[in-house]
Amino acid sequence: MSMKLFFAFLLAISVTFILNLAYSQAARWVPIEEAPPSRVERECKVDQDCLKIFCPQAIGMDTPRCIEGKCRCGPNPALNLSKLNYTKIVECKEYRERIRNMTKQENITEEKYQEILRIREAYKECLPQPLLVKPMEIKEIVRKYEEEKKNLTVATVEAIRELNEMKVELALNSSLSGRELAEKIREINEERKRIIRNYVEALHEINLARREELKEIVEEMKVGREVEVNGARINVTRVVINVNGKEVEIKPGDNVTISVEGMVVRSRLNIRVRENKIEDLETNKTINVTPERIRERIRERIRETTLERKGNMLVYSVSAEKPGRILGIIPVNLQLRYEISAENGETISIGRPWWSFLVFG
Repeated sequence: MSMKLFFAFLLAISVTFILNLAYSQAARWVPIEEAPPSRVERECKVDQDCLKIFCPQAIGMDTPRCIEGKCRCGPNPALNLSKLNYTKIVECKEYRERIRNMTKQENITEEKYQEILRIREAYKECLPQPLLVKPMEIKEIVRKYEEEKKNLTVATVEAIRELNEMKVELALNSSLSGRELAEKIREINEERKRIIRNYVEALHEINLARREELKEIVEEMKVGREVEVNGARINVTRVVINVNGKEVEIKPGDNVTISVEGMVVRSRLNIRVRENKIEDLETNKTINVTPERIRERIRERIRETTLERKGNMLVYSVSAEKPGRILGIIPVNLQLRYEISAENGETISIGRPWWSFLVFG
């Protein structure tokens, strides 16, 4: 009986050891499909091939490793992360994104800086301990950009990512005052504008539908008489984005034009483009109904379509005509005017001449 108890005791110890080991390994690495990618997708054979890859200074994603032939960011295997689970890594990623969104602003006020400090204190577990402040030099990023400029796309994407990450690291790890942080972010933003302007003007257009690398650079565009990208005025002739699987072409000017599949809409409204959405710059309303869908709603021949703001609504004003005969005898083109919501596609009104009831056919 005593031997059975002894073997049962050994079995219990073995199972406990195996379960603890499995949990430790599961918590040590973010699953491959969830691990944040390195700034440049680089093939590798061993970890040493990834030493120059940048990884965010945040627990759970601060060390470049070679995983399945690709450089990926994850926890440092030398650290004891048995208490760090996947939920905490996700929480730290969300915290970092919150700081990143705050540093997108052109200026950081003292009030905003104090808010960053409060958030940083609340999530201090997500930062390396002791806090490490790395030297950050804008001129070093610019030097690398100029050296690699012969491959303009790679150099530009790399430089913009580094400058964006520099703002986050300054907010997370530096001991700058609010005024000092605001000045440093202003300096970074000015350099970003210059690099973006160089890249986009070399292309003469911004085609987010076909040039995936531009999505790494362009966060927001404003289109009116001119095009503004991330706060920088750019000399380009057209912008192309993908909205609901359709290529939408937008051209700046006194009348901004929006074209899809040959359907052209003119507008005096200044618009904003971000995250594959078109918005009215003044009201922040989204144009959910793209121009080609107007053709699906109106059977008559469309002569002209304009995008207007009626009160707080975005409306397509459509001029159309319908052939017919007055009293079935005299041929005439009946002039119609439709108002259709650009937000939900509902027909708001249909205008006809008072004598339209006399027209047949």
